[in-house]
Amino acid sequence: MDMPFTRDMGQGGQHALMIHCMLAHSRAWAGLSQHLGDYYQMHAFDLPGHGRAAPWDGRVELQLYAAQMAHRVMDGRPMDVIGHSFGATVALRLAVLFPQLVQRLVLVEPVFFASARDGSARVDALLQAEHDRCAAQFAAGDYMGAAQRFFAFWGDGPAVWAKLPQAKRDMIAGQMRLIEATGISVYDDAPGLLRPGVLDRLDIPVLLVEGEQSPPIIAAINNGLQNRLPNVQRAQIAGAGHMAPLTHPADCAQVIRRFVEK
Repeated sequence: MDMPFTRDMGQGGQHALMIHCMLAHSRAWAGLSQHLGDYYQMHAFDLPGHGRAAPWDGRVELQLYAAQMAHRVMDGRPMDVIGHSFGATVALRLAVLFPQLVQRLVLVEPVFFASARDGSARVDALLQAEHDRCAAQFAAGDYMGAAQRFFAFWGDGPAVWAKLPQAKRDMIAGQMRLIEATGISVYDDAPGLLRPGVLDRLDIPVLLVEGEQSPPIIAAINNGLQNRLPNVQRAQIAGAGHMAPLTHPADCAQVIRRFVEK
């Protein structure tokens, strides 16, 4: 694997690997870097099919491939790892695969839906609703419709989608095939992260972050992770939704500082 395209931000004495969400790129961390750059040197890379990264070729499961990219960027250097949304699930997988390299883990709005399953009718209904949100459109090959629905729910809302130029909409619709490919890891837990003896042995400090206005499934996911990880703290970003690192970078930086500067 070639070295992924990476942006280095900040001049601090500590190193952090940054893993962005789907439909974004490494520059998504620029706002956060303005508030953490005195503490961290932040190494942000582009996920497959995003930014300047090459397209995903489908030969290696997407979450695993992204974790391998992250490992390549770390180049043997222990770091804190900060991930957002799908990037947070990649960060968790990275920590399981290479625990000796991950000093602390910050998972912002992790979309690891499988961890929310607790047998309750409410959570099962939330999971089913989330799974069904785009599933029918994926099955029909309607990636543009899936993109609009996904963007409205997890992104900046329907009003912003309506203002996007057609070329941008076409690009996002193409990236929805990557969203579809994440299901095996985030819904089905094909990697087996939730099996006994996996997460409960990950004894590094972990911070779980969620937005106050985020979809309820995120709190259920974080509850499930908190019940499995032995060294966990929780934080909520007031007034924020799923895109908190972009919309509320100062507040995100504040909760991360409280976590890492103890």
